[in-house]
Amino acid sequence: MEADVASDASDRGLDSRQLDEIGAWVRQGTDTPGAVLGRGYQATVYLYSGPAGTYVVKKAPDSLIGKTLGEAAIRREAKIYGRLRGVGGIPRCMGLIEDKYLVLEHVPGKSLRSLEHDLDDREAFFARLLGTLRAMHGAGVAHGDLKRKDNILVGPGEVPFL
Repeated sequence: MEADVASDASDRGLDSRQLDEIGAWVRQGTDTPGAVLGRGYQATVYLYSGPAGTYVVKKAPDSLIGKTLGEAAIRREAKIYGRLRGVGGIPRCMGLIEDKYLVLEHVPGKSLRSLEHDLDDREAFFARLLGTLRAMHGAGVAHGDLKRKDNILVGPGEVPFL
């Protein structure tokens, strides 16, 4: 399945050269200022910006246990993104590099936590969010951590992304 995700990336704009370039960037070190978007026990999330474009890259921790469990979680997440392909409000999965780095579409925006009081049309935002959740559930996927407003992104045009 993972190979299918990686080969499918070329259908959406990333070829093997671009995936290789992003993979090399992650392997060489991601100490670019502002590159770390977040850290968790399963992965660190980076913002790659280079000749291949701008993408979000998830990488498992470097510790032995963290790496083993984190890479398994990343492979599972890639499969889930495959199930959610075409669902509005879900970033596109651009590929899985070396079976351990997940490359996602970068959606510019801020978390709902930081913008919840500044939404121009709260009713429309939450109606769109409900539509995304229903589509996810229709694909057999549940998010599992939406109580954290940081997991909901307010994208361009106040479109919610999970």
